Amino acid sequence: MKITPFTIARNLSLGVFASLWCFAAQAQEVVEVFLLSNQSVVGTANTVYVVDALHNATERLSVDLPNTPAEAKKIAEARLKALTAQDKEVLKQASTSVIRAAEYKIVKVPAIVFDGKGVIYGIADIEQARVMYRSWRARGGS
Repeated sequence: MKITPFTIARNLSLGVFASLWCFAAQAQEVVEVFLLSNQSVVGTANTVYVVDALHNATERLSVDLPNTPAEAKKIAEARLKALTAQDKEVLKQASTSVIRAAEYKIVKVPAIVFDGKGVIYGIADIEQARVMYRSWRARGGS
């Protein structure tokens, strides 16, 4: 094969393209964050799950219920019937948060899950957690 300025430029271009493609593929990680309602994280995630949202919602629905079961049931049923579409969506998202955390066996928060494969606990900065995740993957983590 004859080496010319064209073949060198083409090979360099292919190398740069391959590097950029690998970088872009690496940047496509799916990031899921699990936290409590009084916590926050820095950075962007695909999904944020507030794992105590269902507990908080049921606490609000239970406020001032009487001690007698029959009366409490009547009031609770009325409150549930009075839920707006927005209230129901909040409950749905809250339930999804609890289910998703159970699926991943999340044991503490904040927790940042990458690609459904790696969990970083106790870090509130997504980019810092991403560096740790990528390091783990580079060492053969699956």
